[in-house]
Amino acid sequence: MTKHTIEISEKVKQIRIELGYERTEFAKKIDVSYNTLKNWENPELTNEPTASQYNEIQELYKKKGSTLLASSQSVKLLIDTFRKLPKNYRKKLVALFQDSIGDE
Repeated sequence: MTKHTIEISEKVKQIRIELGYERTEFAKKIDVSYNTLKNWENPELTNEPTASQYNEIQELYKKKGSTLLASSQSVKLLIDTFRKLPKNYRKKLVALFQDSIGDE
């Protein structure tokens, strides 16, 4: 159990409660099983939403005019996801970012 996992667990539960959903209803809204959501909300486990699942949760939360993650958590998620990519994909992605940013 890491501090990051505990923070994510608490945040997912907080968002669900703020939006007024029971676990069953919230799980359906974000297209996961009840048990998956229950595991995410349990800080004793290391289960966390994937990047696409974070996006689903964030979209629901945005409708309320809020943001899901603090910027440091968002950056950590992005870096963790990037590191899991095969090396050749990481190189292509970096090149794509460099092309889109230009020489600023």
